[in-house]
Amino acid sequence: MKLTNKLHSPGFNVLDRAGKSFMSSLIRILNIQVLIMCSSVFLCSGCGDEFGILLINPADTDAVILRVSPDHYSFGNIVSGKSGGEVQFTITNTGASDISINLPVLSDTTNYTLNTASPPTATEISSGVSTAFSVTFTPQTVGIKTGTITIAHNAAGRPITINITGTGMPGEIFWTETDKTINCINRDSTGSQILLTAQGTPMDIEIYAPGEQIYWTEYTGSVYQIRSALLNSGSPSTFAEYNSITQHGPSTIAIDPVNGYIYFSVYKSNPYVNDIWRSTLGTFSAVKWKTPNRPYTFGLCLDTVRSNMYFTVNTYWDVILPDAGSGNNGDACYGNYEAAGSGFSTHENSTGPLTDSVPVRDIAADGTNGRIYYVINDSSGMRIMRARYDFQEITVWIPSQTYGIRKIALDLTDRKIYWTTDTGNYIYRADLDTADSGIEQFLSLSTRPNGIAIVP
Repeated sequence: MKLTNKLHSPGFNVLDRAGKSFMSSLIRILNIQVLIMCSSVFLCSGCGDEFGILLINPADTDAVILRVSPDHYSFGNIVSGKSGGEVQFTITNTGASDISINLPVLSDTTNYTLNTASPPTATEISSGVSTAFSVTFTPQTVGIKTGTITIAHNAAGRPITINITGTGMPGEIFWTETDKTINCINRDSTGSQILLTAQGTPMDIEIYAPGEQIYWTEYTGSVYQIRSALLNSGSPSTFAEYNSITQHGPSTIAIDPVNGYIYFSVYKSNPYVNDIWRSTLGTFSAVKWKTPNRPYTFGLCLDTVRSNMYFTVNTYWDVILPDAGSGNNGDACYGNYEAAGSGFSTHENSTGPLTDSVPVRDIAADGTNGRIYYVINDSSGMRIMRARYDFQEITVWIPSQTYGIRKIALDLTDRKIYWTTDTGNYIYRADLDTADSGIEQFLSLSTRPNGIAIVP
C-alpha cells in the first residue's frame, strides 16, 4: 500500500510520518482490539516513491473467537455438605476456523466438581458450533469459597478463565431462644445445632451473608446491645451498646446487604423519643434515620427492590417481657429508606385486646412480588395479614393461632413463612403464596424462641 509520495531519508519510520490518525483509522477498519505493529520502508526503483509495509499481529483475539456463557457465576449460599445444584457453561466458537480445547480444570476440587457426565461434548469446536459442561458446588465447610475454571485451547492468546464463588452456611433457618442460645437448622429439619450462647437474652436476628456474619440484639439486664459473630467462628463481638436505664433498645434490626447498612430502633427517655437509626456494618457509625409516631418499635424490615422501609410501632413495650409504656394502640408504617429524615405514611392502625398490649407486631417484605406480611393482635386474635407493598389489598393470610405469633421470617426460596410463638416453645411455618395453607409445626423447643431469620 502506498503511504506517501514524498522522498524520505533512508530508514525513516513511516508510522511516525503517517501519524496517529492513520493508526486509529486502521484499528477501526480492522475491528481489532489490540495491535502489535511494526513497519519497514522500501524504495521503488521504478518511480522513486517510498512505500511502507505495516505488519499487524492481532493479540488476544480468542476473547472474541471463543465466547463462554456465563463468563462468571455465583452459586449463592449453600448449607455446608449439601449440593448447590448443577450449573451449565457453554463455549461457542465464533471464529472462521476450528479450535481445539482441553478439558476444563478446576482450581478448587474440594468444594467444586466437574460433572463427569457432562465434560465438553467436543474437544474440537467447529466454526459457529457450541459445546457445554457443568459444575456443582458442594461446600465442605462454612465460609466463602472462590475458584476458577480454566480451559486451554489452540487459538491465539490466553486460556479461558471463569471465576466462580459460593458460600458455605452452617444452616438455613436461624433463631434465638430465651435460654440465651442462637441456633440454626436446615429447611428439612436436619442439622440442628447451637451456634453460640449469648451473654443476655437474644432477641431479633439477621443474617449478613456477604460478610458471613450474623447480627442480633441482646438484653443483659443493664444494657441493650447489637452483637455479631462470624458464621464459622461463633466468637461474638459487641457492635453497639446502650444503657437500659435511659434507653430501651436496640430491640429490632434490619440489614441492607446491597449497600452494607444496618437499621435499628432505640427508645430514649428524657426526652421521650423513639428513633430508627442507621449505621454502616463495617464500623459502628450511627445516624438518626426516622422518628416514628409511637414510643416503641416492634418490627422492622426492608424492601430493597423498592427502597422501602417497613416498621411497626406501639404505645406499649413487649420485646422480651412487658416492661414499660401503657396503652394498646399500634400502627404499621413505611417510607423510602434512602434519605435520612424522609417521611413515611401510617397504615393499619389497630387496638389491642388488653389495656396494655401490642396490637401490631412483626413485619416482613417480599420485594420481588411486591407483598408485605405483618402480625395483628386485636379482638379477632393474633394472625398474619398480607398486603400489597403500599398497604392496599389487605387480606388475612394466616388466621388466629393458638400459641400466638411473635416474630416472622420469609423463605423466598421455598416460598414459606415462618413464625415463632408467643406462648409455648414452637416454630411454625405455612405456604407463602396460598392463604391459610400448609400450616405445620416446624420445631418444638425446650425454651421460647424470639427472633427468626432465613438465609436469602
